[in-house]
Amino acid sequence: ISLATEGKPNWLFMVKEKPQRMMALDAETGAERWVLDVRSLDKPACAGDEELLWRRMGAWMSMRSHPVCLPDSWAQAVIDADGTAFLGFADGRLFAVRDENGDGRLG
Repeated sequence: ISLATEGKPNWLFMVKEKPQRMMALDAETGAERWVLDVRSLDKPACAGDEELLWRRMGAWMSMRSHPVCLPDSWAQAVIDADGTAFLGFADGRLFAVRDENGDGRLG
Protein backbone atom coordinates (compact mmCIF):
# COMPACT_ATOMS: atom_id res chain seq x y z
CA ILE A 1 0.00 0.00 0.00
CA SER A 2 2.78 2.46 0.89
CA LEU A 3 4.39 1.98 -2.50
CA ALA A 4 1.12 2.59 -4.30
CA THR A 5 0.50 5.81 -2.37
CA GLU A 6 4.15 6.96 -2.20
CA GLY A 7 3.93 6.69 1.59
CA LYS A 8 1.55 9.62 1.97
CA PRO A 9 -1.17 9.48 4.63
CA ASN A 10 -3.76 11.68 2.87
CA TRP A 11 -5.16 9.07 0.51
CA LEU A 12 -7.59 7.44 2.92
CA PHE A 13 -9.82 10.34 3.90
CA MET A 14 -8.55 12.99 1.47
CA VAL A 15 -7.16 15.14 4.27
CA LYS A 16 -3.95 17.12 4.32
CA GLU A 17 -0.99 16.28 6.49
CA LYS A 18 -1.26 17.91 9.88
CA PRO A 19 1.75 19.11 11.85
CA GLN A 20 2.61 16.92 14.83
CA ARG A 21 3.72 18.55 18.06
CA MET A 22 4.47 17.58 21.62
CA MET A 23 4.22 20.27 24.25
CA ALA A 24 4.49 20.58 28.01
CA LEU A 25 2.32 22.99 29.95
CA ASP A 26 2.79 24.36 33.44
CA ALA A 27 0.26 22.57 35.65
CA GLU A 28 -0.61 25.70 37.64
CA THR A 29 -0.70 28.41 34.97
CA GLY A 30 -1.22 26.52 31.72
CA ALA A 31 1.77 28.38 30.25
CA GLU A 32 3.80 26.58 27.61
CA ARG A 33 7.02 25.09 29.01
CA TRP A 34 8.46 23.52 25.85
CA VAL A 35 7.42 22.40 22.37
CA LEU A 36 8.82 19.71 20.11
CA ASP A 37 7.73 19.60 16.47
CA VAL A 38 7.73 16.05 15.10
CA ARG A 39 7.60 14.89 11.49
CA SER A 40 4.16 13.83 10.33
CA LEU A 41 3.19 10.22 9.82
CA ASP A 42 4.80 9.23 6.52
CA LYS A 43 2.78 6.08 5.88
CA PRO A 44 -0.88 5.60 4.99
CA ALA A 45 -1.43 3.52 8.14
CA CYS A 46 -0.08 3.21 11.67
CA ALA A 47 2.77 0.84 12.52
CA GLY A 48 1.52 -2.73 12.39
CA ASP A 49 -1.72 -1.92 10.57
CA GLU A 50 -0.33 -2.24 7.06
CA GLU A 51 1.67 -5.44 7.58
CA LEU A 52 -1.31 -7.77 8.09
CA LEU A 53 -3.90 -5.82 6.11
CA TRP A 54 -4.54 -8.50 3.49
CA ARG A 55 -5.11 -11.18 6.15
CA ARG A 56 -7.60 -8.88 7.91
CA MET A 57 -9.29 -8.09 4.58
CA GLY A 58 -10.01 -11.82 4.22
CA ALA A 59 -11.54 -11.91 7.70
CA TRP A 60 -13.60 -8.82 6.85
CA MET A 61 -14.88 -10.39 3.65
CA SER A 62 -16.16 -13.31 5.72
CA MET A 63 -17.76 -10.82 8.19
CA ARG A 64 -15.46 -11.80 11.10
CA SER A 65 -13.74 -8.46 11.76
CA HIS A 66 -12.96 -4.97 10.49
CA PRO A 67 -9.72 -4.67 8.48
CA VAL A 68 -8.46 -1.24 9.55
CA CYS A 69 -7.48 -0.14 13.05
CA LEU A 70 -7.23 3.70 12.75
CA PRO A 71 -5.87 4.47 16.24
CA ASP A 72 -5.09 7.92 17.58
CA SER A 73 -1.82 9.42 16.33
CA TRP A 74 -0.40 9.68 19.85
CA ALA A 75 -0.58 7.35 22.83
CA GLN A 76 -1.41 8.70 26.28
CA ALA A 77 1.68 10.36 27.77
CA VAL A 78 3.32 8.91 30.84
CA ILE A 79 5.59 11.15 32.94
CA ASP A 80 8.13 9.67 35.33
CA ALA A 81 9.47 11.08 38.62
CA ASP A 82 12.37 12.82 36.81
CA GLY A 83 9.96 14.71 34.54
CA THR A 84 10.61 12.64 31.41
CA ALA A 85 7.54 12.41 29.19
CA PHE A 86 7.14 9.13 27.29
CA LEU A 87 4.85 9.21 24.25
CA GLY A 88 4.23 6.63 21.54
CA PHE A 89 3.47 7.75 17.97
CA ALA A 90 1.45 5.93 15.29
CA ASP A 91 4.56 5.13 13.24
CA GLY A 92 5.95 3.01 16.08
CA ARG A 93 8.38 5.56 17.52
CA LEU A 94 8.53 6.02 21.28
CA PHE A 95 9.66 9.45 22.46
CA ALA A 96 11.31 10.13 25.80
CA VAL A 97 11.51 13.92 26.25
CA ARG A 98 12.68 16.06 29.18
CA ASP A 99 13.80 19.67 29.61
CA GLU A 100 17.05 18.84 31.42
CA ASN A 101 17.73 22.29 32.87
CA GLY A 102 14.27 23.89 32.92
CA ASP A 103 15.12 26.55 30.32
CA GLY A 104 12.14 25.71 28.08
CA ARG A 105 14.37 24.25 25.34
CA LEU A 106 14.95 20.64 24.38
CA GLY A 107 18.26 19.21 23.22
